[in-house]
Amino acid sequence: MNSETGPGLDSGTTGPGLDKRKLADIVFSDAEARREWENFIHPQIEHYLDRWLEGVKSALVKPKPGFPSVICFDIPLFFETNWGQGRHIDEIWVVYAPRDICLERLRKHRAMDVADIQRRLAAQMSLDEKIKQADVVIDNSGSWEDTVKQLEGFRSRFGVID
Repeated sequence: MNSETGPGLDSGTTGPGLDKRKLADIVFSDAEARREWENFIHPQIEHYLDRWLEGVKSALVKPKPGFPSVICFDIPLFFETNWGQGRHIDEIWVVYAPRDICLERLRKHRAMDVADIQRRLAAQMSLDEKIKQADVVIDNSGSWEDTVKQLEGFRSRFGVID
C-alpha cells in the first residue's frame, strides 16, 4: 500500500489494529491497490504458514497404521495466489454453494451489501473453474447438517471410524 491508501486504516481501537472493512473497500474497488496489498501480504502469510507447518509436522501424533496424518488449510484465495505450487498438497477440496445462496448468506451474516459482495466475488476465480481443479467437492447449498453428512462420508479416508 502506498502513502495515499495507507493512512486511515487504523481500526480506531485503543491498541494497534487494522480496519478490515476500510481495507476491503479499497482493495475490492481498485485492482491496482489490491495487487499492491497482495504483493505485500501474501509473502508474509506464506512465510508464517511455512514456519507453522514445520512446527506442526515435528509435533504430529503418529497416525493409525495405514492412514495418513492430515493437515487442513483453509485458504480463501488458494487458486488465485497459486499457493499450492511447490508445496506438498495431496488433495484440494472445494466447498461451494450457488452464487445466489452465497450472496444471501454474506448479506445476512456479515451485513454486507450486494455491490460489495459482487466486487469481492469478481476478484476471485469462478467457482466453476475451482470445481474443475478440485479433488473433492462439497455442496454447501443445503443446511449445515447436510454439509456435515457429506464431510462424514470422507472420514474413513483419514482413519476416523466410529
